[in-house]
Amino acid sequence: MTAINGTSTTPVRDLSLLGGGEMAAFDGDVLLAYCSTQLNDLNGEIKARMNTQQRVRDAKAALNKLQQMLNGSKGIDPNDHAQKRQILEAYADVLKHLPPGTAKDGVIASLQQFRSTACYNDGPAPKWVEDKPGVSGTSERNGIAADISVANVGGRNRVNADELKAQVKPLGDISEELGKTAELEMIILQQLVSQRQQAISMTTNMMNKCSQGTEAIAGNIGR
Repeated sequence: MTAINGTSTTPVRDLSLLGGGEMAAFDGDVLLAYCSTQLNDLNGEIKARMNTQQRVRDAKAALNKLQQMLNGSKGIDPNDHAQKRQILEAYADVLKHLPPGTAKDGVIASLQQFRSTACYNDGPAPKWVEDKPGVSGTSERNGIAADISVANVGGRNRVNADELKAQVKPLGDISEELGKTAELEMIILQQLVSQRQQAISMTTNMMNKCSQGTEAIAGNIGR
């Protein structure tokens, strides 16, 4: 299964260890500080998982759009540079949502095959120019401009419908893997939310016990 990031699940510490005979050693401020630490850890991981979910959704949406473009085309004439640019930009849009990994490698392999056919007369396409914001001459849009410039020479780079549709199946496999990743991330996210609720509930119960203990002590002193 394709993993879109390496965030791991950190189980919440067992707050019940602070119960029983050890409860007297902790006042309300200590328990609140402890709870705050736990919640901050969980909130950070929940946020990371939610960001991952969004990236997966964005990548799948861009990938589906690219598949529709490839599957719906009846071929590209040698001089139809507008359609070639549109497809290259669709590939670039998918890649910007994917971190390094098997999913991105698969999309790049599909892109390289399209570039070879559409821009380099079935010859080997040069390495794709990755997007590095703020660095002159390295953006993917500049790479697309270079590809279209080469494709404009000679008028021999026709792409037939079968060549385009051959890209759809591997891209569909990648989309399916991303879907499985999204399902796994959702399960982990639900577990983290449950742990957060448990931490709040247990801390609230312990705070109540501390308060009851304090009230009992105060009652005994007043007698």
